[in-house]
Amino acid sequence: MTDNIIDVPPKINIVETEFVDIDEEIYKMILNYQNEEIAESSSVQLSSNIDSISSAKSLSCLSSSNNLESNSSPCSSPGTKSSSSTGSSSLLMDSSLIESSPCLSRSLSNLSTSTLCSSTSSPCSLRRLSTSSTLSSSSTLSSSSSFSLSSKPASNESSSLSSTGLQNVDIERVSQIIYETTIGTPFFTNETRKNEELNSKLKGMLKKYETLKEKDLTLNWANINQLINEFERNRDLSRIIVHIDMDAFYASVEEKDNPELHNQPMAVGDESMLCTANYEARKYGIRSAMPGFIAKKLYPDLIIIPVHFEKYYTVSSQIRKIFKKYDPDFYPISLDEAYLDITEHLRTTNKSPNNLVKEIRDEIYKETNLTSSAGIAANMLLAKICSNVNKPNGQFQIQNDRSQIIEFIRNLPVRKVNGIGRVTEALLHALGIKTMGDAYFQLAYIHKLFTPCSFEFIMQASIGIGSTSVKL
Repeated sequence: MTDNIIDVPPKINIVETEFVDIDEEIYKMILNYQNEEIAESSSVQLSSNIDSISSAKSLSCLSSSNNLESNSSPCSSPGTKSSSSTGSSSLLMDSSLIESSPCLSRSLSNLSTSTLCSSTSSPCSLRRLSTSSTLSSSSTLSSSSSFSLSSKPASNESSSLSSTGLQNVDIERVSQIIYETTIGTPFFTNETRKNEELNSKLKGMLKKYETLKEKDLTLNWANINQLINEFERNRDLSRIIVHIDMDAFYASVEEKDNPELHNQPMAVGDESMLCTANYEARKYGIRSAMPGFIAKKLYPDLIIIPVHFEKYYTVSSQIRKIFKKYDPDFYPISLDEAYLDITEHLRTTNKSPNNLVKEIRDEIYKETNLTSSAGIAANMLLAKICSNVNKPNGQFQIQNDRSQIIEFIRNLPVRKVNGIGRVTEALLHALGIKTMGDAYFQLAYIHKLFTPCSFEFIMQASIGIGSTSVKL
């Protein structure tokens, strides 16, 4: 199996599962790196899509985040909301997605702590800063189980094309243009290096996987089942959690102030880097954290509007005032998204969760003339996933019913889980794991091959368990 991995020339790709706007501090930091001629080689500047991060903490959180290819995988202590850079070979952990459990370390002590991604890894003190590749290498795994970049553009996996605005993108054309534009640059060299490292990790993991298949993992499975049972006993279905995300926020604000921009491909940023792009521009493969000069290659008539963060802050303040009416302790992730716990508010009304969230979104539109999308579920992990289901300008709810949660999560592609990036997706795909249901039935191998933090996250995600504590 490991002999089939082939190294091939690099191809740069832009397929990703989410679009997010870049906050002011992140934008300034990226431009600073670019001025120092680091931009083309930094994974933050050109290949990170920043989400799940409070704008007030953006700069400190990202101070070391361009070392995303390291082999560490941070976890958190209970209640931690601070952020840290993490290893790309393991899951990026988020306190808003996973609840710590005092039983975890006890249970894991009964299991082998042998891992591929970090041989000295142990549960750490901080959860992850959520990032996902934007101008990234192809996440497609060929039949030879390699993760590679090709000078001949190839179509990406359908699961990677499900982003709002990307469904009809000509991926081969976009990939070819980006390849031709970036070849010979430090960024191209860095992407090649990262994929060589990933191929090496894949070879090592598959070799270890072949060895594990010959072993008896009965005891391992028994301990994992015991751990799952403990999490199930503590599953909290009593809360109604909402994730609300504004649609193409910066671009929408600019369109609101200049109606002539409606229905025209436009982006916010400059030639060095785009903060976001509207849905018309996304049809051409243009997206946030992409250099403007590359976006112009994809669509020469693209309109690029300079950033006006004061304007975005003003609109964001209007939106947050609305959030506070429904949850005084709402958790803002960035200028344009937040988590709300509407459980207590629902006790004051006869409205259903769906109707109440529709009321919130209608109020946002009435106040700002901007649309938003929402997800409603029993915890933050599921609410985040749900908010992308009917985006833009829609909402989706998973009922607080275990059987419905399990049915939903088992058929979910792994990349749809916020916290699973392109590298982890590639590693999971190499093991034949395409959905969270696949991951559930391969937990014994995942425990042996990934870090304890990654195992914990995948295990909880595979049964739809996440944090229910929505507080700053």
